[in-house]
Amino acid sequence: MATLWKDGLQRAWVAEQGNTIIGHVAIGNATEGDPAVILWRKLYPDEPIVVLERLFVDPRHRGSGAATGLIRAVEAWSRQEGIRLILFALSKDQVAIRLYGRLGWTRFGTVPFSYGEGQQMDAVCFCSPISA
Repeated sequence: MATLWKDGLQRAWVAEQGNTIIGHVAIGNATEGDPAVILWRKLYPDEPIVVLERLFVDPRHRGSGAATGLIRAVEAWSRQEGIRLILFALSKDQVAIRLYGRLGWTRFGTVPFSYGEGQQMDAVCFCSPISA
């Protein structure tokens, strides 16, 4: 469980098939270390946001619609709460980038993401649809 939960998470959802958990997503606080948060705050300093994170679907169940269902559940929560969701996907994760685009998320920029010892990769930043 420690790998799915961390300080700063507010809520989590799971996707199930039968009695088996096949996917997970969480909402986290907007922290200043997140590249999407940094860019969003530059563009829209006063708009409240939370971060969609920890989206995972068991590889045996990818393509089942579980990721879409999890994202739609989080979007419904965010509309009810009146708060925008943001996230970033690493440029290497083209399947995720296509998924967010297909679900109507708006790309609001690309920023460098630093990891490891001086390594960098582009992070594509998205915000949720205003209504779905």
